[in-house]
This record gives sequence, structure tokens and C-alpha cells, in this order.
Amino acid sequence: AQAVLRVTIFIPVYGAGAVYPGASRLYLAADNYYYPCEKLAGHSIARIGNIETGIDPIKAENLIKQFYEMTSSKCSGCWMSSRCSACLALTCSGDGLDENKFNHYCNGIKSWGLSDLKMISKTMFQKCV
Repeated sequence: AQAVLRVTIFIPVYGAGAVYPGASRLYLAADNYYYPCEKLAGHSIARIGNIETGIDPIKAENLIKQFYEMTSSKCSGCWMSSRCSACLALTCSGDGLDENKFNHYCNGIKSWGLSDLKMISKTMFQKCV
């Protein structure tokens, strides 16, 4: 007999670039644990089940909630959200999520975006002169 697990979790998504753990893929690592994606293999906080017991929907939902709570205030209304590729893997550190790692990535992506805008406006100005 085969069991099918279907879990629906409703979370707001800010921008096209936001990646939410477990929303589109599932990864079974060599350690026999399920992770939301291959980038999270080995991070104990991201274990959302194993081959013996299956997926734990509560653990999966809690992981998504933790990530959402950490990022939502920064991502909501951010001018770079549609080009951002921030993900849970960027925030994992040891057995938890590291907000400083997320902030570092966030500042870097905004700096990159601003640099692009400056280059575009400089190019456009040169064409107009």
C-alpha cells in the first residue's frame, strides 16, 4: 500500500524571487532524512522527516513559519523582492536559523541591484546626450 501525504500551507509570498522551503521540491539525502531541498541536507533544523516515519507536516510547517517570521518584515515591500533569490539554505547555521546571515545576504542583493540601476541609468544618460 502506498500513502500519499498532502499538506497545504498558506503563506504570503513577497516578490517572484522568494523561495519558500518545501513548496516545490523534496530531497531525500544519503542520511535517510527528508529535507525541503538539496541545499539543506545535513542541517538538522531542516529535517522534515525520514524514510522510516515519512514526512512530518508539523515540522515542515514550523520550518516555513520560522523562515517567514524572520524574513517577512524585511521582504514585504522591498524594492528588490522580485529579483531576490533568498532562501532558507542561506540562513541555516548549526541547529538554527541565523538572521545575521540573512541580513548579510539581503544587504548584498540590494547593493547588487543598486549597482545595476546605476549602470543602466548611466548608459541611458550617455545615449541621451
